[in-house]
Amino acid sequence: ETNPDSLLVIGPVPLNINVRRTVVLRNAGSEHTELEDVWIDPPVPGLSISAPTAFPRQLNSGDELTVVLDYRAPAVDSSMTTLKVSWAAPCPDTLALPVLLISDELPFALLPDSLLFDTQICEDPVIDSFMLYNDGQKPLHLQRTDIIGRDPGHFYMIGPRLPLELAPDSSVMFVLGYDAPVNGESLATLLLRHDDSTTLGESRIDLIGHRNVRMLTVIGDTAQPLPLCLGTRGSRRFRFINPHPGALEITEIELLSCTPFASLRHTALPAAVPSQGDFTLDIDVTVPLDTITPVRVRVVLEPCSVEYLLRFDAGIYHPVLEVHPDPLDLGVRSVSDTSRILATVLNTDSINVEVHSVYLTGVSAAMYIAAAPAYPYLLRPDSVLSLQLQLRESKDAGRFDGSLCVILSRPCPDTLCFPLQTVIAEGGLSASTDTLDYAFAFCDTLQCDTVRITNMLTKTQSLQAVINNSAVYSVTPDTLVTLEQGSTREFIVCSLRPLSAEARGQLIVNGTSGSYLTIELHTLRDDGGAELPDTMDLGNIPRCESERIEEFTLRNTAGMDETLLSAVIDNPAFELLTVLPGVVPANGDIVLRVRCTSPGPGTHTAILEIFSRIGGCERRSSTVLLARHADNYIDALPSTLLFANVVAGSSQTRNIQIRNRDMRGLRLLTLKITPEPPFSTTFSTPVSLNTGAVIEIPVNFQPDSVGDYFGSLCLVFDRPCPDTVCIDMEGLAVDGALVFGMPELRFDSLAQCEEQVFTVPLNNTGSTPVTLQSSTLSGSGAAAYTIDNPVTADEILAGGAQREFRIRFAPASVPDGPVTASLFVSTDAATQPVVELPLNGTRRTQVTPDDIELDLGEILLSKLARPSTIIRNNGSAPLVLTAMSIPAEYSTGNFPWPHTVSPRGGGARLTVDFAPKQAGPVRDTLYLIVGPCADSVRIIVLATVLRDFEQTDAQVGEIPVCETGSAIVTQTNNRNTAVTVVAMDIVGAAASRFTFVPQPALPLEIPGHSSEHHTVNFVPEPQDRGLMTAELVSVVDNGVGLFEHRSELRALVFDGGLDFSGLNDLGSSALGTESTTATLVGHNRSGYPVRVEAVSSFDAQMRVLGSTPPLPVTVKPGDSLVVQVTFTPDRQGMIDDSLRLSASSPCVVSTNIAVRYEGRGDLLPVALRAGDVTGAVDDTVDIPVYLTETAAGLNVSSW
Repeated sequence: ETNPDSLLVIGPVPLNINVRRTVVLRNAGSEHTELEDVWIDPPVPGLSISAPTAFPRQLNSGDELTVVLDYRAPAVDSSMTTLKVSWAAPCPDTLALPVLLISDELPFALLPDSLLFDTQICEDPVIDSFMLYNDGQKPLHLQRTDIIGRDPGHFYMIGPRLPLELAPDSSVMFVLGYDAPVNGESLATLLLRHDDSTTLGESRIDLIGHRNVRMLTVIGDTAQPLPLCLGTRGSRRFRFINPHPGALEITEIELLSCTPFASLRHTALPAAVPSQGDFTLDIDVTVPLDTITPVRVRVVLEPCSVEYLLRFDAGIYHPVLEVHPDPLDLGVRSVSDTSRILATVLNTDSINVEVHSVYLTGVSAAMYIAAAPAYPYLLRPDSVLSLQLQLRESKDAGRFDGSLCVILSRPCPDTLCFPLQTVIAEGGLSASTDTLDYAFAFCDTLQCDTVRITNMLTKTQSLQAVINNSAVYSVTPDTLVTLEQGSTREFIVCSLRPLSAEARGQLIVNGTSGSYLTIELHTLRDDGGAELPDTMDLGNIPRCESERIEEFTLRNTAGMDETLLSAVIDNPAFELLTVLPGVVPANGDIVLRVRCTSPGPGTHTAILEIFSRIGGCERRSSTVLLARHADNYIDALPSTLLFANVVAGSSQTRNIQIRNRDMRGLRLLTLKITPEPPFSTTFSTPVSLNTGAVIEIPVNFQPDSVGDYFGSLCLVFDRPCPDTVCIDMEGLAVDGALVFGMPELRFDSLAQCEEQVFTVPLNNTGSTPVTLQSSTLSGSGAAAYTIDNPVTADEILAGGAQREFRIRFAPASVPDGPVTASLFVSTDAATQPVVELPLNGTRRTQVTPDDIELDLGEILLSKLARPSTIIRNNGSAPLVLTAMSIPAEYSTGNFPWPHTVSPRGGGARLTVDFAPKQAGPVRDTLYLIVGPCADSVRIIVLATVLRDFEQTDAQVGEIPVCETGSAIVTQTNNRNTAVTVVAMDIVGAAASRFTFVPQPALPLEIPGHSSEHHTVNFVPEPQDRGLMTAELVSVVDNGVGLFEHRSELRALVFDGGLDFSGLNDLGSSALGTESTTATLVGHNRSGYPVRVEAVSSFDAQMRVLGSTPPLPVTVKPGDSLVVQVTFTPDRQGMIDDSLRLSASSPCVVSTNIAVRYEGRGDLLPVALRAGDVTGAVDDTVDIPVYLTETAAGLNVSSW
């Protein structure tokens, strides 16, 4: 195989320039081969093979051989030839690789491989250059230069200005500068881009520099002034230390100012400063006047003529002291105040002062110094002298003016006095009101009001607010509150809905300066209002009429007016004639007129919903409208009048009960009874029957022979419409002595789950025993009846005796309606072989209503919601509402438990009180327990509970320290009426960073169910890092009182660099030995790309080798940068050091990367040697101990 594998292209190349190309031969077979020769066929002028030259040669399997071709084009040309390779084993063969040669008149850049700068020994940059020569035949176009590599910032281009064109056979000089920031070696690469195709348009020159600048370290005080007393000399010393190998020379020292008050003391010049040695300069100053003069001294260092300028101030200094509080105005104090006031004297000067004593003038009648330090007291710069000023127990009211004086003994005798004043007054607190009143409507659960407490003193007080009657009232804050002098604090006092109609309490505020306030609290509760009945029944419209108008009185039991806003009826057959809106006066009435226009006979129902407002509460009340047209209006009990087992020739009288169910103005004109006899009545007519009225009509049955008799009792009405209603009658005349104690058994109307047991006697009224042989049930409804004690064998019933039968009625298995059957008892009596007792009952079906969903929509947290629903009974049995299972936030008020709902469309309005405890979505399930068949109805309540006023947090999110951000705060008024934002303030540790854009115009009115949006800008300060928070405090007037609402403002600030996770432990290395490569990993944990320009070290002990990826680089969010470093310990133990990371985006910042490494081993391997000593008997001698090595220059401070 060859590489390239199909064609070798050489060119285009310039003329008369040596160009070298290579071809790699590889034995891709499994056996070795023996190469015989490599040659060009046909030969081309200027093209030759320079390597290899020794043939034959063996090439093992997988081995490679490089063939080097040299080409110097003699003329412009384009030609083809072939590179051929032949081998003899294992089989003779030849390989041919086509070669394309292209030559032309082209530019050619001739330049050095590297540029070595002279050593930089002074601060001035080192300048050097190299020549670039165009050795080609065409102009060379130089486009641009770039400096890359390890230390690109140490080198810079001076000239020439690019781009430029360099003619053939001409040259240009490239001038560069070298200026390294620290001593050491610098390496970089200069990239030169041009159109020389032989180097693919790019040339590289290695740049090598070395810095070895030596400076003296100056130790001395130039920041602090030299304090002097008048006529006293003072001195200041400066030391110049040479930390470098080799001596440095100070050639000149000149006093530039303060002549003739200053003089210099030093050794003769020029003076050599040896390695690790020093040079001492003393400056003496004597100032004869009360003035301050600058001292300036110039020191010149060779070999670079470096100048050091020393400057400080000297003169007569009067110490600058401050007293705090500043000014010493203790403000208004209560006559009962005996507290101590802390006063401090602060040395804001830069020199030490000595306090001889402190005393008061002009205020001794009100206070004295109770605690002070021992004198004299040394007061250093920025330190304080603390004094306790004690208010006297006995003092007069009034104004006191005086001074606090400080006597100084050093640096010079002096006395400084500071004005001091106070006012002693009566009282300490005031309140915005002396009484808070609350009035609760039916929906209110919580009401709050605000009282403002003002500290009338100019002294800070601590206030404690407590409540008398905490069962109803609460106060916020209820902890110890600090109230600055003259300031006002709002206390929010809330009242719960009291259990009784009225509640009272007190808010008591105690101050630490003997202050005391009492605010009376009073609450009234009014639960009344205009309540609708469960049903408005317009009654039964007669057959001869088509409509009815009915008036219903609605009473308002509350002590405030209620406005009926609107009404809705869901059935067009009904119409509310009363015009709304209308006002129901407090404790007054309103008449609602309702009309029903019947569409036809039958029962008609509708739901009337009335929307009303009382106080600040709105509610929706509903009731069932009910009307019947041409409906049955007579109830007859029993529905069929039965006379059973009446002995022929005797008589029996039974009453039938007639009830006017719902027909208004009904009159019974007469009665018609047939046949007469054996049926007759003595009831007198005409008779008026009001709605619900009941009359009893006696009917006598007197048969004259044995048999069955049938007849009817007809009721003839003439008002309100002519009508006749007939009731069937049946009679059974028997011949015998067996008689049941009742002519029939009439059971109640029962639901499918109910049953009833009656007991009836069978009497033998004769004197002859009768044998009872069996007892059975027969008839259409026999399946609903059971004989609990049937006759199962012959029973002898003696004359005058009786036998009881227990009959059970359980109608579950039969359909709705009348259930009739008969009890038959078989006997051996010839005249009464069977005795019959009619059984009558009614089956009704309980239908449990379907689940009900009440969607209340949006409701307020502070209001009581009163959802209601109509429980409709669509069954034929009465529905009994027995109880409810409800969460703690609900109650059913005064609903009458148990409550019966009439069958076949009857309804009952069920109202629950809902007092939500927290904001948010609500989905509660209430269980209504119903009977008589035990069951339940699920009432699902849906709502969104809103606070009266909501204020959102502002999340600026993550932001670089050099940028600004913004967020939106939304204020929402969920009430029906407008609220007013009277104040908005940003408070907290980072409050100064947040501002409104634009500033809200206060007071700001927000209409009901509306929102306002505010833009908050965040501008970080340079030192900000991490989470910055503040609070937006808004004071809102909702018409009841002032309430404070708080929301949080947040911004996450990062420094614009990378996170290297605190202190990085690099390991250890021997003293003076460079460590192996250690890595530091910096993560971009922000949401912004970070552009890292460089990572550098501060000293020679740390060296940055490189990074992955190479710098400069943009580190994307979530990515990391790996930095490779080495360290060379210069001392023993753990060494804390750091690197500098420079970033340009998103912020131009430099951050330190903290590192730690350990230096191990001996600083200097030494042994000890004792010197020789001689001494006489009883002499005391010193034995010298020597080190075997010198410790000079190692900064050994102790041993």
